[in-house]
Formats: sequence, C-alpha cells, structure tokens
Amino acid sequence: MHPEAFFQVLGPLAVRTETGPAPLGPPLRQAMLGVLLAHANTVVPRDVLIEELWAEDPPDSARAQIQDHVSGLRKALGPAGALLRTQPPGYLLAVPENGLDESAFRTDLSDGRALWEAGDEAGAQSSSRRAVDRCRGPAYDGVDVPSVRAAAAELDELRIGALEDWAQSALAAADAADVAAELARELVTHPLRERLRALLMQAQDRIGRRDDALRVYDEGRALIASELGVQPGLRLQNLHRELLRADRAQADRRTPAAPVMLPPELANFSGREVLVEECMKLLADCTNSGVPAAVCLYGQGGIGKTTPVSIPSGGWRQPESGRRSHTRCSVSSISPPNWPQRRCARHGCSAIRCS
Repeated sequence: MHPEAFFQVLGPLAVRTETGPAPLGPPLRQAMLGVLLAHANTVVPRDVLIEELWAEDPPDSARAQIQDHVSGLRKALGPAGALLRTQPPGYLLAVPENGLDESAFRTDLSDGRALWEAGDEAGAQSSSRRAVDRCRGPAYDGVDVPSVRAAAAELDELRIGALEDWAQSALAAADAADVAAELARELVTHPLRERLRALLMQAQDRIGRRDDALRVYDEGRALIASELGVQPGLRLQNLHRELLRADRAQADRRTPAAPVMLPPELANFSGREVLVEECMKLLADCTNSGVPAAVCLYGQGGIGKTTPVSIPSGGWRQPESGRRSHTRCSVSSISPPNWPQRRCARHGCSAIRCS
C-alpha cells in the first residue's frame, strides 16, 4: 500500500499528506517537483533536470544541488517521501492512483462530455462543473521551466474547454444568469475564443440582454479582424444573424410609432432624381420579398438628405399598403466610426451615402 499523498498542479503546486500540507521549500525545489509531476511515474534523468532548471548555464554544483533538493522534498513529504525514488539515470515520482488532481480533472471532463453525448444534460453540467472547480488557478502556477510550461498550457486549454462545456449544459438547463457572469470574466482573458464568445452571447440573450449580446459580437468581430485578419467563424456569424432576426421580430411586435407630420410640399424640387430612384429600387426589392423596408441616407449636414425623403415632391411613391415615416440618426464628433452604417446593419437597413 502506498503512503498517502495527493499532488495538486491545477494552480500553485501543493501536496497534501497524512500530516497536512507539505512545505515545498524554495522556488528551485518546487520547479524540480513540477518537472517530476509533469513526467509522473516516468524516470527523469539528472541531465534533463539540470537542463530544465538551469538551461544552458548550469553551475558546477548542479548535481549536488539536485541531490539536496531531492532530500529536501523527501523530508517535506514525510512518509510519502518514499514515492520519490532514485532510479538510474535519475529520479522517478511514483504518483498513486487518484493521487493527482490532474487525473481527477481529466476524468470529470471526459465523463461530462460522455454524459452530454448521451443526452444527460444535468449529469453533464454537474461533471463539467466539478472539473472547473478543481482548478485553483493557472496550472503549475509559479513554475516556469520548459516541460512544465507545455504541460500547463495543455491543462489551461482543457480548463477553458471544461468551462465552455459547463456553460453549454447550464444553458440547456435554463440556468443562464450565472453563465453570463462567469463567461464575461473569462472572455477578458481569452477574447479570441469564439465558442466562449458565442456561449456568452446566448446567455446574455436568455436573460434579456440582447443589446449586450450584439455588442459582444461586434467587439469580437473587430478584434478577430484586427488580430487574425479574418471574419468570425460560421457558428458565431449564424448566431449573430439569429439574434438580429429575433431583435427585428420583437421590434415588429411593439406598438407602432405615431405618424410623423411631413413638411409642406415644395413647388419645385430637382437635383435628387438619381438618389430617389436608387432608394425606390431598394424599397421595392424589400417589399417584393415580404420584409419591412428601410433606407438610411447619410452624409454631411446640409448636403440634401431630409428633403428627398420628407416631402411628396421628393418623388417617393406611397406604398399601396402600410405607412411611410422618417426619422433621424444623430451623428456627432464622439460617435463611433461608421456610426450610420453600423446602425443600418444592426436594424437590417440599406445605407446610401449622399454627396
């Protein structure tokens, strides 16, 4: 029977023994323990330990220091120190079954995904949440040597995947409020992760924050284009379209706005025939497809936008059914870039620049 010890790498290194937490000693000793845990149950040669700890500039006393730190670890582990064995050409840390938090984490993660595939949403949510909760911080936190960095990067990637799995199953169980709060925090650290962004958008929409969800998409699209030079993936784009359709459908169900009083008709109007014809074509295309029609004219103040759309002499033909109305989209020096075009895209309008 192995002496009891439980090693933790999902956060700062820690070891629990029969007598309590083990004092792991100075950073170099902890780094050596990290290397041994990253290669648990495998012999790590002394030369590999020296290269990991000192890279290309080891001191003359490197081998002696390795032996001292091995002795220090054995003493810190108490009876469990027998797990750290001298085995030519180096050392082996014999981690007992169920003696490493990484193993339990991987089991919970795998079980959660299997339960999800089997249609057990509640079981998947519980298992993936256990996996997430086992992580006390970045894996191998505080240990910065090559092989440990690689192991830590893999575990941190799996942790985010576990969080996304939990969010997916929690949303299926209609538990969106906690999901939105947690994913919003995580997205700050991993802004390019599209699945995370999509799940946050879904959670925000579920709790009545569709505007925030659409903003999260806009921010992600701009960041992905800036950092990677590409557009978001199809999953994120399709979700965005679904939210826009739902937003427009909700707007259609609202109480119609009161008709706008139009200014008096001018006796003579000219100079905007091409603009009016272009607008009429866009409106006709929308009307023929059975969707609400809207056009946005934008340009500098005083260039001639309001008159063509607000008076009958502008050339607009009243539709056979429905009502014509107009409004303004104010733009100031503090408005975001391309504000009119963005508002149009948000509400499904067509934008025409006046010059």
